[in-house]
This record gives sequence, structure tokens and C-alpha cells, in this order.
Amino acid sequence: MELSLQREILELTVTCKWVMLLAEALSGQNDFQASQGWLQKFLQRSNLTLRRRTTISQKLPKDVLPKLMDFVIYVRKLQMKNSYSSDSIYACDKDSRIGQHIEKISVLKRV
Repeated sequence: MELSLQREILELTVTCKWVMLLAEALSGQNDFQASQGWLQKFLQRSNLTLRRRTTISQKLPKDVLPKLMDFVIYVRKLQMKNSYSSDSIYACDKDSRIGQHIEKISVLKRV
């Protein structure tokens, strides 16, 4: 599952379609077609599961813009006070994928 980990590091969603296409490409057999049945057995053998997205995001409060502006000003003041460079400020939220297409179902390691 090294390729799965590489996609996770790149924050790409591993989909059923991607797994099936990759299996067909790596099989080396011209007549092999990864079916839904093959996929289910592969997921079981590999200790993987399917997860359905529950929500894309929460609704924003009506006063989000003033709060956001206050936060940006606060961070900017801290940056100037402590002489932080702009490249030392970053988001640590792994799921901050604004503007990216989010798949409805993805393949994840079973926990």
C-alpha cells in the first residue's frame, strides 16, 4: 500500500475507481478487469475500508467576517512584534482543502 501512503502524503483522496484502475495497470494481464467483487475482497485482504463523507463544512456564523479580520490583525501584530517571517506562519489543519473536489466515498486504512 505504498502508493496509498504517497497519495495520503500528497493529501489526495484514494477512491475505489483509483484502486481499480491501478490494479488493472499493475496486473500485467490484458484480460484482467477489477470488478466490484474483486475490490471488496482486496479491501478486506488489505485491511482497508470505505468511508463516506458526512459533511463538507459547517455553516459560517453571520459575524464571520469581522471575527476573521480581527484574527488576521491579531496574527499580523504578533508577527511584527516577534519579527516572524511570513513563511513561518502556516496552517496545521490537515483537512484544510479549500477549493478542492471532495470525493463522496474514499478508501482508508481500517482502525
